[in-house]
Amino acid sequence: MALDHYVVLAVIFEVFSFFHLYTFLKPVSRDNFKNLIIRSTVSGILLIFLFMYLFKTADETLLLFPQMKSSLISIPALIGLYISNRAILDVMKKGILREFYGLGSKKVLMVSGIYARTRHPMYFGWLLASYSLILALPRGLVLEFIVLVHIYVIILSKAEEKIMEHLFGEHYLEYKKKTPFMVPRMRM
Repeated sequence: MALDHYVVLAVIFEVFSFFHLYTFLKPVSRDNFKNLIIRSTVSGILLIFLFMYLFKTADETLLLFPQMKSSLISIPALIGLYISNRAILDVMKKGILREFYGLGSKKVLMVSGIYARTRHPMYFGWLLASYSLILALPRGLVLEFIVLVHIYVIILSKAEEKIMEHLFGEHYLEYKKKTPFMVPRMRM
């Protein structure tokens, strides 16, 4: 029954999101790098399982609109991946990748490059990329997945911002005032 698929997908996603968010709230350091590896591995396995279930059962759920048979469906994914990768490249150019992920000896706040246009470029890129999925597989279960991902990313972003406010205080609050939350500010 199709309703069962919606419930199972929600449960799998909740297990992933609670695990991922719980482990996210623990600070990363050189001492607990092993925890980061465990977190990444378990989260990756849960996501693989989630996608396998999604692709295996989506066809049994409601068709939302005719499926597109064009390479245009990849455009949101390509733009999203560009934005996410640009964020990482901006951090790498500054030579602060380890610190950015909390593995260095000092804490850093990235406010230049694409981070001057949005506080969460990687998350925005991932959300944008998810729209290719609904275009390629326009099913109710895929829509549920995308809604769950959006909710989770917003919760994760808000949790991350609380940590950043604690770490960087007034400097982060100023950055927060002038930089959009998720959707990048475009230059004219």
